[in-house]
Amino acid sequence: MKDLAVIEKGGWSRMLKDVPAIYLKRAQDFVGFMQTGDFQLGDPDGLTAYEKHLNRVHTEGRMKGKRFSASTINSYIDAARDRLSYALKNSLGLTVAERMVLEENLKMKRLKRPSPEVPENKVLTDKEVALFLENCADSTVALIFEFLNESACRIAEALGILVKELIPAGGGYCTLTLRGKGSKDREIFVPAEMIGRIQNHFRGGVYLFEHNGKPYRREYVSMRIKRLGRKILNREISAHSLRHTWATIALKNGCDLKQVQNQLGHANGATTINLYAHSRLTQADLSTLREKRRLAQTN
Repeated sequence: MKDLAVIEKGGWSRMLKDVPAIYLKRAQDFVGFMQTGDFQLGDPDGLTAYEKHLNRVHTEGRMKGKRFSASTINSYIDAARDRLSYALKNSLGLTVAERMVLEENLKMKRLKRPSPEVPENKVLTDKEVALFLENCADSTVALIFEFLNESACRIAEALGILVKELIPAGGGYCTLTLRGKGSKDREIFVPAEMIGRIQNHFRGGVYLFEHNGKPYRREYVSMRIKRLGRKILNREISAHSLRHTWATIALKNGCDLKQVQNQLGHANGATTINLYAHSRLTQADLSTLREKRRLAQTN
């Protein structure tokens, strides 16, 4: 395929004109790669080679001596796509076939970004949860904190719970409906005794967590939990920390992955695994595993 008109007029340097600031360094990398490899702009082999180059950077770390994340690699792909789009708009002498090739190359695939594993410092211990509840003088925050710890709800889900959707389920539990991401509903069990204390305190007519006829603001509750966490636990925590805590402890204690996924409201089990199934076994984990295997072998 011959050089495109936009390149013929000013060389590769022309491709670095009118570049959005966010793409400048990435566009320079794309143009430099194509120049070094003696590729023409619309050359499918050159674009395939650039994709392979980016994949090597992602998996092995071939740029500046480090491995780039999927989101960084995607920004390089977006910059290349932006330059291809620029060339398409500014090259008037293209044949239909050349234009079709360039349009096809605009479909360079972005890498799927996996959910990052939740670091252990984002997870509270059972002792820290108990310490917070014992020393929290604000009963409103304490009850919301306890509810989040028991339910693994997102804070926005918890504050949107309607009183009419609380249903006694027997065995000391209630069921309630949560409105999750994408307006997807799910039902979970929560201790009936705790719900009784919450209702006695908040006296909500419409919402479970209600103040002057309206649900509490997420920002207010999040701020209060954060400040009290610093004061009581001397560390940074958030309302979402309790969700991380519930999921991590549930999986460590042998709860079924599908059940944990449903409790959290994850559409995909891979999200639950990536976030909470920590890959490294501790000495205690290994000791427990060895003991279970030893017992199985002797029985």
